[in-house]
Amino acid sequence: SDGGNPVKIGGIARTANPTAVANADRASLYMDDLGRVITYPNVPRDLVNQNHVSLANTTETTILSAVASTFLDLVSLDISNEGSVEVRCDIRDTTAGSVVWSIDLAADGGGIAKVWHQPWKQSSVNTNWTAQLSTGTGPVKVSVQAVQNN
Repeated sequence: SDGGNPVKIGGIARTANPTAVANADRASLYMDDLGRVITYPNVPRDLVNQNHVSLANTTETTILSAVASTFLDLVSLDISNEGSVEVRCDIRDTTAGSVVWSIDLAADGGGIAKVWHQPWKQSSVNTNWTAQLSTGTGPVKVSVQAVQNN
């Protein structure tokens, strides 16, 4: 029953991905074949940035390059220490900025796979994400994924 006379909306039932539309074009509400609304976490895949770097010294290194007028909010970070020395890896959300996240990595395979359910917010637009090791070792492998936000 439709008590209170709500306004109904409709969508397109899909069993496969729809064809992409151009930026700013109108699009249909995406639903499965049972009428449930399909949503994706965070942003469309066109707005996902990712990168992989290898670190071996204490130089602050860009792990994700800035995008003009855009926040890059982290959704995942994988770090693995393949070196024979324990090391701390510091993460910054702007080059030469304050450390926003750190992890101590055991030698020979110590690491972390971190996924944020709510993206880790970058503090300002137009800035890189960087990583820096506390001591020369390595390699330390860093894989990062972020979503673009305004």
